[in-house]
Amino acid sequence: MNTIKPIIEGYNEETGLKAIFDVPNSIENADQFQSLISGINKNPRQREELQGWPILTGYKGPMFNGFRGPYVVIRYEA
Repeated sequence: MNTIKPIIEGYNEETGLKAIFDVPNSIENADQFQSLISGINKNPRQREELQGWPILTGYKGPMFNGFRGPYVVIRYEA
């Protein structure tokens, strides 16, 4: 059985960027994604597109994964 990843979108008020979050299949919906947020990325050594996006408990990221139209793609890995 193939699991279809949900599309989770976000908006960063500080930067004005819209994002699509590329998450592992173990994150099944936006509510689960929100429950894993443990902080906000403010690492000045990382690229501007990564600033202000969530840090998830138990996952690596946020990581820049390019652009898709007007969205920055933010990747998380297990």
